[in-house]
Amino acid sequence: MKVVIIGGSFAGITAALTARKKYKEATIILLEKEERIGFIPGTLYSLLNGEIDSLEEAYFITVEEMEQLDIQVSLNTKVESMDTDSQQVIYKTLDQLVTISYDKLILATGSVQNSYQIEGMESNKIVKYKTIEKTRAALELVDKNQVFTIVGGGQIGLEMADSLINKKRKSN
Repeated sequence: MKVVIIGGSFAGITAALTARKKYKEATIILLEKEERIGFIPGTLYSLLNGEIDSLEEAYFITVEEMEQLDIQVSLNTKVESMDTDSQQVIYKTLDQLVTISYDKLILATGSVQNSYQIEGMESNKIVKYKTIEKTRAALELVDKNQVFTIVGGGQIGLEMADSLINKKRKSN
């Protein structure tokens, strides 16, 4: 059996690890668009509160650890299309198209921090920090600014408010 998983964040990695436990002999392939897997999206909170010292500490698993479990990982991979009738995924990696078949397909593409109902979401003044690059940019903005508006009162929003209060910043 071949299991293909699209996405290398929490859900994708959890799916791969669970599939390995359930299907001991399966070929498991994880496709990830980023250059690393396992980035912890809530890292900004940990950095601002001194729980970790650098972004390099913001990963919970490596490709090598996955490969030790006989899980193949393809990084810098962009899925171009899926054909569920013929059970195939076409993806691009290293400027070449690859077609792979599967018995089971898991989509673990994550959430998006956008609202199509709010104008201006594309502004560089709006901080979203789900990837390491965006977390770097957010850290720069936190260092350069004193007043912030947090949209969203979920766990991440509350953690950010707490971090800014601890750093003596004002949040609206």
